[in-house]
Amino acid sequence: YDGLYRIVETWFDVGKSGFGIFKFKLVRIENQVEMGSNVIKFAYNLRIKPLDVRPKGYVTLDLSKNKESFPVFFFNDIDEDHDPLRFEYLTTTIFPSYVSTYGNKTGITGCKCVGACLNDCFCAMKNGGEFAYDMHGILVRGKPLIFECGPNCSCPPGCRNRVSQKGLKNRFEVFRSRETGWGVRSLDVIQAGSF
Repeated sequence: YDGLYRIVETWFDVGKSGFGIFKFKLVRIENQVEMGSNVIKFAYNLRIKPLDVRPKGYVTLDLSKNKESFPVFFFNDIDEDHDPLRFEYLTTTIFPSYVSTYGNKTGITGCKCVGACLNDCFCAMKNGGEFAYDMHGILVRGKPLIFECGPNCSCPPGCRNRVSQKGLKNRFEVFRSRETGWGVRSLDVIQAGSF
């Protein structure tokens, strides 16, 4: 859906294959919020050449300070609140001191798969005997909790059960909203089931 349009002109023409066609000139009705193709076109241009199309409201073009494979935009056209700039941007999980996640002294064990994890993988067994993701990293079916291979596993970093550990695959921005405060929105179309 891209808004409401008025037909301001019609005419008959002959198409490339020789058939007669009716053509219509559409003009978008004024005072509608921008949506649809305008928003997608803007997001595309912002990814390709951000300095050329940077509108009022972009505080920084990389909140992550080069920690991510894609820049993380920071947008606020509502007020002067720049609180996210005061936080340290992290790309890995930091656990509280009372949680030990590494080493076998806590009894945490991982899979012993070499090369590639298969369905008899210890971590797949914790997911009900199957992997939560397909071969392309797309969620097969929703689960309340997904076990991925981790630091105590023998499988390589390219394992199909290490999806969330591979970093950003889509561009996004942190933005200020009048309704909800701070939020995150994608600048890419995200396939259903993707991390």
